[in-house]
Amino acid sequence: MNEHLLEILIKDIVASLPMERRQLYQFIVRLEDELAQQAKTSDHFLSLLVEHAPHKQASKHFNRSYGETIKLMKEIEQEIDEKLQLKMKKAKWIDCTNILFQKRKATSNKTALFLFVI
Repeated sequence: MNEHLLEILIKDIVASLPMERRQLYQFIVRLEDELAQQAKTSDHFLSLLVEHAPHKQASKHFNRSYGETIKLMKEIEQEIDEKLQLKMKKAKWIDCTNILFQKRKATSNKTALFLFVI
């Protein structure tokens, strides 16, 4: 499946999470994304993760223990992954090209139209 489409599905899943879980997830992911943008290499990214510790920052921000934050984040990531797998199994591409062009003469270079349904 297309990477952009996966991002859309994940954003939809994250938006459906209970507020507390969604806020924690988005807080950590935002910090990790900021570090990834700063990093020049994958090794640099890993050192930035250790230095800035997004999970520790989230622990302080949400007034949780570090262990509790790690555990909850793993649960959230697992929930997102399970919901994503279900959506991907249900997802279908429907070719609507003939419906769009049925009034026009058939040409060999017509545009194709697909509908993505989940």
